Amino acid sequence: MPKRLFSQPSPCLSPKSNAGLTFASAARTVLSKAPWSAASLRRVMGAVLWGFLGVRKCKAMARDIRTIKPAELIVVAIVFTAIFVCILILIARLITREL
Repeated sequence: MPKRLFSQPSPCLSPKSNAGLTFASAARTVLSKAPWSAASLRRVMGAVLWGFLGVRKCKAMARDIRTIKPAELIVVAIVFTAIFVCILILIARLITREL
């Protein structure tokens, strides 16, 4: 019998009301409830920044699943990661330079 990838209940679902619901089935439910609409650049940037911190609200995650395309998310994440690395390098150079 193959293993299910998403066998754990989603942390954003109430265990009492959605007892057997997995993350994959919750995602399918969210995707089927509303039509796709384009996300703004601000919303994609916000999702990436909250993702860097590891903090997301369930409603925001469900909205992002419906509105943000994976390609947009990847591009913004790569840009933010490059900016973050450049800032770290700049800080390291400022700290280690001789006065």
